[in-house]
Amino acid sequence: MSRKRKIDSECRIFNEQWTYDYFFTQYKERAVCLICQDIVSVFKEYNLRRHYETQHKDKYDWLEM
Repeated sequence: MSRKRKIDSECRIFNEQWTYDYFFTQYKERAVCLICQDIVSVFKEYNLRRHYETQHKDKYDWLEM
């Protein structure tokens, strides 16, 4: 019998670089988009990048360094 993975057991932490790359910050154990205030509950770069690219890339991509 396979066990489901628990997010809490994976010890994911917020990476500060994601604030600069994808406009997210950490608030109460969740990643919050600084542009639209959407919440992404799992600290995975893929999730944050996907949100940025589908929602905000056209308008804010010029800000990247």
